Amino acid sequence: MQYTLSRIQGAFDGLLPNLDLPFVGWLLRGPVAALWGFNPIGRPPADVLSSKVARIMQTPGAQRDALTSGIYVPDDESESLGRLERAFLLSIEAEAPARAIKTAVREGKLTRDPAGGLVANAVSAGVITEQQGELLEVAEAARDDAVQVDSFTAEEYFATAAGGAPYNAQETEPTVVPQ
Repeated sequence: MQYTLSRIQGAFDGLLPNLDLPFVGWLLRGPVAALWGFNPIGRPPADVLSSKVARIMQTPGAQRDALTSGIYVPDDESESLGRLERAFLLSIEAEAPARAIKTAVREGKLTRDPAGGLVANAVSAGVITEQQGELLEVAEAARDDAVQVDSFTAEEYFATAAGGAPYNAQETEPTVVPQ
């Protein structure tokens, strides 16, 4: 609402200088415009409010549901948005064990494992339970799946590209075959 009110304020700021009425135009461009600038309702939203809205959008619940009520979110994980929503919900669920591991590393109870065995080390050290470790692995796999993009070999790409030009690895440009 604050954003919309600030846009209305901006529209009036653009409108008032263009009024060409004899006395009313001068009044609106002068004293009214000066007072109009002090209007606290027309100020854009503060960064603190933007942060609060972003936090609400990143937290499952009634407020997020109200803000996203008109958005179609499929349950089918074969659809991109369905995969993304699943990864989001799993990452929220896995937040507590991930925080426990981070705290254990910070306190020196665990060492960072560049080979990716940090979750297994956390389970064996008793920092998290085995179920939490499995949840972390499932959440990470879902996150990884959600951010993957389609990949094609050059031959696959050019076979479906406009014109179906064959790919020649020796050339920098595809060979266009007249049809």
